[in-house]
Amino acid sequence: MASSLDISVERLIDELEYRKKLLAHMVEHNIRDYKSVNKVLSQQSANTITAQTFPKRVS
Repeated sequence: MASSLDISVERLIDELEYRKKLLAHMVEHNIRDYKSVNKVLSQQSANTITAQTFPKRVS
């Protein structure tokens, strides 16, 4: 998978761990409706999630 994306295995693992934490955050905060999920995912992709809502992505 990493080679098909042209990234290191370490970077892929980091990304998967980040997404796992993001999903856990949404579960813990009962974020389940599509508008709220979209908001969180949009914020994460724009890198605008604050430390109060969710830790920033580790590069």
